[in-house]
Amino acid sequence: MKHQTRLGLHMLLALCLAYTAISLASTQLMTAPVRAPELRSLRLLGAAPGQIRLVVAAEAVLAVTVGAVLGLAVTLVGLGGLSAGLARLSAPAGVVVPWDVMGVCVGVLAVVAVGAGVVGVAGCRRASPRSA
Repeated sequence: MKHQTRLGLHMLLALCLAYTAISLASTQLMTAPVRAPELRSLRLLGAAPGQIRLVVAAEAVLAVTVGAVLGLAVTLVGLGGLSAGLARLSAPAGVVVPWDVMGVCVGVLAVVAVGAGVVGVAGCRRASPRSA
């Protein structure tokens, strides 16, 4: 692959990654107040604040993992159809997936999701009034 083509691909990927990170962080921050009652229940049952943050972090990593697997499945179906169509029209076109770049993207999004989830829960805990 040419250097300019690869650079263009990385620029497009960076834009997509930035948009996805912003939407993921805002979703995590917006859902924190909604989840406050169930997290408060965990606290009342004896969970330490660190354990609650660990639960939120594990849920964020699970959400990113499921999203990556489903996104990969949808992409493979689309690229498979495109490759089959191109093979019928001309020479077979191979699909090359840069797994290292995809792994970095998923890792960055996991860090963003965990960070936003933990910050959202911590902010929600401070801002929410105590129930009697």
